[in-house]
Amino acid sequence: MEVGSIDSENLIKRLNHPGKIDAWKVAHKSIQRVPYGQIGKGAFAIVHKVEWLGKHFAKKCFFGPEGEHFQKEASLLAGLSHPNILPLFCFVTTANSCSLVTELMDGDLHGLMRRRLDNHEIQGAPFKLLEAIDIMLQVAEGMHYLHQKKVVHRDLKSTNILVKCDEHDGHVYTKVADFGLSKTKESSCTYSNLTMDQGTTRWMAPELFGNFDQSVPIQVCQETQHPSLSNEQISRRYPFKVNIYSFGMVCYEILTGNIPFHNHIAMTELRTKIKDGLRPNLPEQCPHQLSKLIQECYHPDPATRPSFFEICLELRHIMCSLMIGCTL
Repeated sequence: MEVGSIDSENLIKRLNHPGKIDAWKVAHKSIQRVPYGQIGKGAFAIVHKVEWLGKHFAKKCFFGPEGEHFQKEASLLAGLSHPNILPLFCFVTTANSCSLVTELMDGDLHGLMRRRLDNHEIQGAPFKLLEAIDIMLQVAEGMHYLHQKKVVHRDLKSTNILVKCDEHDGHVYTKVADFGLSKTKESSCTYSNLTMDQGTTRWMAPELFGNFDQSVPIQVCQETQHPSLSNEQISRRYPFKVNIYSFGMVCYEILTGNIPFHNHIAMTELRTKIKDGLRPNLPEQCPHQLSKLIQECYHPDPATRPSFFEICLELRHIMCSLMIGCTL
């Protein structure tokens, strides 16, 4: 029995061994590119719209033959399944190329916010408050799942959060994507491979900023409980907390439509200011409880930042309180 180019043996392997990567491979000829269907382009790959099994999907084509970036992302996605994580459906390889086939979304969160602001759908902000909190909660749920799977994303930002808008009611569905830089934490005792300076400065936790002299410990802030540790030691002690910081920056984006520190251009100067405590200003109309939560997310001390489990609980509480008219 075959379904398209998926044989029954591979389907059984997927069910019994979801992380077994070979079970996700299909024939290259079974996937047809849609004309003029390029969706995006990154440092390691191009994304095209394709047709497979009679439906449209997104095909992430990596440059060159099967390499490290492809293998890492394919192996990681094959073991993940959550409504707020971009799903892998299959992959294809040839002598000269390798590709991942994933769900086709409408675009990324950053693009959606720009379109809404440009079209003046909502004055001053890309989303109404309840809609904004719902999007935050969806992202947090996806990240909570990743952390349960011992995965550190390392490049969480609005362009790596994909969206799909319901054509009937306009509800925004979000999925965390782009796992090219992600790392897996096998155990708290052996984890030591978070690379300094991986990610994007505006969303990057300050403990990931490389030190000019790694032999000289630096003090993260006056409130921190570990002033004798270097940035690298801190990032290794609290690897999952780098995602919490980035999530706080994404929340700022969702509330304002602006990228973090949008008035700063010089990255070297910006990094210094961030390490000294600079953070984006949240809108005045942001409820106090939500503002407090976001500020806790990008606290300079990683140990002080909440977990995604705690963030999800708090966001649900805030949303319910607003729905029933409670003052926050």
